[in-house]
Amino acid sequence: LTYGAQTADPRRNEEYWKQWNEFEIAHGNEETFREMLRIKRSVEASFSTVNYNAAEMSQTSSKGDTLSNEEAMRMIAEREGVELEP
Repeated sequence: LTYGAQTADPRRNEEYWKQWNEFEIAHGNEETFREMLRIKRSVEASFSTVNYNAAEMSQTSSKGDTLSNEEAMRMIAEREGVELEP
């Protein structure tokens, strides 16, 4: 399960993580359960960075335009729900 977890985004592959959780409850111990949670957090963090960057790159490359720093910051702020200071 640990090897497969590296390719299973917890936000998109909820069934995979649910099955692993149930397996650990039925057959594991506290240490293996904590290891599963640690791996889940690690994979989730890596996917959030990778997917965010990949989405940004695919959107800009398909348009053929290059964003200025200001445009990029504005786009990120809009997605994150943050207001930029003028």
